[in-house]
Amino acid sequence: MHLFTSQQLDTINKQDAYFVYCGIDSLLTHEINTKLDNLLDNTTRATYEFERSFLGPVVQMQRRGIAVSHKVRLATAAKIKEEILYLENLLGEITPLVYDKKLNHRSPIQLREFFYDCLKIPPYTKSEKGVKRIIVNVDALHSISHDYVRGIPFARLILAIRDLIKQHEVLTKTLCPDGRWRFSMNIGGTETGRWSSSASPFWTAGNIQNIRKELRHIFIPDPGKIFINIDLQGAEARCVAYLSGDENYIKAVETVDVHTCVASLCWGFPPERALADRKYYKEHSYRDISKKLTYGSSYLGSAYTLAINTKIEQALVVEFQHKFFKQFPGIRRWHESVSRQLQENATLISPFVRRRTFWQRAWEDATLREAVAFLPQSTVPDIINRVLYLLWYNNAPRIEVLCQVHDSILMQTAIEDVAFAKETIKETVDFMVPVTDINGITRQMFIPIEFQQGFNWGPSYFKEGKWTNPHGMKTDNLLPQYSKDFPNGDVQLK
Repeated sequence: MHLFTSQQLDTINKQDAYFVYCGIDSLLTHEINTKLDNLLDNTTRATYEFERSFLGPVVQMQRRGIAVSHKVRLATAAKIKEEILYLENLLGEITPLVYDKKLNHRSPIQLREFFYDCLKIPPYTKSEKGVKRIIVNVDALHSISHDYVRGIPFARLILAIRDLIKQHEVLTKTLCPDGRWRFSMNIGGTETGRWSSSASPFWTAGNIQNIRKELRHIFIPDPGKIFINIDLQGAEARCVAYLSGDENYIKAVETVDVHTCVASLCWGFPPERALADRKYYKEHSYRDISKKLTYGSSYLGSAYTLAINTKIEQALVVEFQHKFFKQFPGIRRWHESVSRQLQENATLISPFVRRRTFWQRAWEDATLREAVAFLPQSTVPDIINRVLYLLWYNNAPRIEVLCQVHDSILMQTAIEDVAFAKETIKETVDFMVPVTDINGITRQMFIPIEFQQGFNWGPSYFKEGKWTNPHGMKTDNLLPQYSKDFPNGDVQLK
């Protein structure tokens, strides 16, 4: 059925055309949804209904946004700009020592010429659609800074400049007229159930989840309110332990300090922090090595890749992985179990009954790594999302949910409601998750939280007798006096 004749379409104005287009788009979407709805099995429907329930809190978060201190934002941007100029000048001073022209770090052509022709570093390549290209992207620069002494100072300097440029771009994004950072939260943004974030529907600001901790101090609560942040502690490590059923690893994640425990088991000393903090190789302590390598090893990270990412010598990574899997053999058996499931039906189901079918080649290492990561990385967001929904549904407006960032939730509440909010959060998070391991044993898993509060979203550390960010997020229960000195009144941009 044609809504309009061709003659009518030729005469329709632009506004009416948009109206017709949107109407047809909505109708087609509805028809497709009706067809697909009848195809859902009970497992898939449960996931669908679970995610649909978040439309309310997500819309509210997107509409509210988060206040930004204009003064702090501008001051931070100016400081970073100075750092960029300093490093660019430094790069311009040292590159003529080995290069016959001033190096433009933004030019891929010049970078390829500099590193591969001038410094004689073997080129890094990438294949796309059967065509091999010489690249000098971030991954290549990281590899150069790790593998080739002659390229280290230049590669690290360029990486530092690029990093600062990204930070500056974040700080200079266009905000809404009221000075708030608004964003979109995408419920179905990932395969694992984790939410993703992007620019707001008004094309202002952007991804709230990618704001680095060192820039979060620009965000402030609304006047008369305080930020509260909860963060799941060691969530994925606990999931790996309970899914694998490895008794040693379960005991390790249930200790106060999992990294100290893992280090003590791997190297055979009592589980004491002072012993774990002893230097083992160069600047690396036993605990440092455990902290940096346990996560990647659990997810089938290769020694080479982990060495590059952690800047730990490959031989030391190989040694750690040998000790790690000897002490925690259940993790290897879990990897093998996931591999068998891929071969049998290419389908995995999480403890929260989230199903995923892997359409890639089941025998490839990349597919296996993705499948191994899926189970813990889908369980954790389902836990944090459940907490978010309960807090939003049962406690608004006394507890205002602002955003979700991976394993954490940022909220704000009136200063006089802090005690109520803290007690409510504890009660909401206090639930067990039944997890069945590869041996068919079901255990009740509990994931603790870290509770922080402050008058800006940036972290605050106590160093050398003072707080690095006095008004930032602290894990203690001491509330600084709320006064005009806090930048809550600095919300308006114009």
